[in-house]
Amino acid sequence: MSDLTHDVREYKKTSRSTAMTWALVIGLVVLAVVGLKVFAASRNASKKPTTKATPKPVVTVSTATANYSTLPDTVMATGSVAAVDPLAVGAEVNGLKVEQINVEEGDRVYPGQTLAVLNRSLLQAQLLQAQARLRSSQAQVSRAVQPNRPQDLLSLKAAYEQARAQATQERANLKQAEVNLASAQKTSDRYSKVLDEGFVTQQEASDRQAEVDRNRQLLNAAKQRLTAGEYAAEQARQRMLLGQAGGRAEDVDIARASSDEIVGMIAMIEAQLEQTVIKAPDAGLILKRDVHLGEISSSSKAMFTLARRGELELQAQMPQADLLKMRTGMRAQIAYGGKKTSGRIWKISPEVESSSRLGTARIRLDSGSSLRPGMFGEARVDVGDHRALTIPAEAVLGEGGDYFVFKLDGTTAVRTRVTTGVRTNQRVEITEGLKVNDSVAVAGARFLADGDKVRIEEK
Repeated sequence: MSDLTHDVREYKKTSRSTAMTWALVIGLVVLAVVGLKVFAASRNASKKPTTKATPKPVVTVSTATANYSTLPDTVMATGSVAAVDPLAVGAEVNGLKVEQINVEEGDRVYPGQTLAVLNRSLLQAQLLQAQARLRSSQAQVSRAVQPNRPQDLLSLKAAYEQARAQATQERANLKQAEVNLASAQKTSDRYSKVLDEGFVTQQEASDRQAEVDRNRQLLNAAKQRLTAGEYAAEQARQRMLLGQAGGRAEDVDIARASSDEIVGMIAMIEAQLEQTVIKAPDAGLILKRDVHLGEISSSSKAMFTLARRGELELQAQMPQADLLKMRTGMRAQIAYGGKKTSGRIWKISPEVESSSRLGTARIRLDSGSSLRPGMFGEARVDVGDHRALTIPAEAVLGEGGDYFVFKLDGTTAVRTRVTTGVRTNQRVEITEGLKVNDSVAVAGARFLADGDKVRIEEK
């Protein structure tokens, strides 16, 4: 039984293997027949003539032609905002403590307004000292001009009057001596005449002659005393005049020079006292505060930076070709941070930087803008008009910094690269890429691709 069972199993395995082999062969035959049919159908299809389908229009567009029109000649420039006339305000006196600060950044100030105050105590003490020295010096000048006291002057005058009186007395004495001598001479002459007649003795005549000699000596003595008295009177007069005239001129000049020096010192200290009050030199806007309470003043450091009259400007940088078109007085429109303001060119740089070939046009900003120094702005200046080939602004598309349009060749849109110039709200100048009367797609252009067929909207 076991052998029979084994034979049956082997027979079954052999039968299944044979069936699978035949199934595989039949499948391969079927696939070969199907492949031959497909190949035959494809060959027949390739032998048949093909017909090209006509593409249907994909977009309806409106068109416009390129033509000449008048456009403003505009120069665009960028730059930073700065004060038209910045003022650095600081202390002129060194070494004084800052006691008050009355303004902050952003404040508007008027001319003469107090910005800060320095400590004055040291200068006030110096002023008192100098004023005391001045009083002493002025006394020295008075003494040099008139060194004698009034009592001394009275004494000198009395001495002069006394000397004059003495000289007058001596003059009277001289006259008396002259009279006495004349009288004695007459008496002696009379005695000499009667001597020979015997009326007088020789002794009496000799006595009378001796009297003449004595009176002559007295006269000479009187003359000498008069001369001495007159000399003494003149000396007294000179002393009185010298006392009344005062000191020597060189002494007076020295005293006055010393006094003038002290007057100058007082004026300097008073000026320094005024400088302890830091005032605004003009109306303006405080841009920067670089001072703090308790800080020591220095003439080499600015305390405040002030924009005179609050005027600001845009220092617009532009190429040399555009700079040549600028004129003072031209109006400019300035855009900044989504806002706009205007201004006027008030100064043009006289030179162009050799490295960048850029020059500067300084545009004074109209009041009322919110621009601040250091901010960035873009200026647009209309410098005139020119004729240019233009198309509607809607027709010009941009991609990656390049500009293009879809020029129409019949009903085919051809992507054409262009170079643009001046732009307005409605028109764009085309400097390269189009010719006059070229037709371009306007409305719907942004939905086109190169080579698309279009349906042109009837006007």
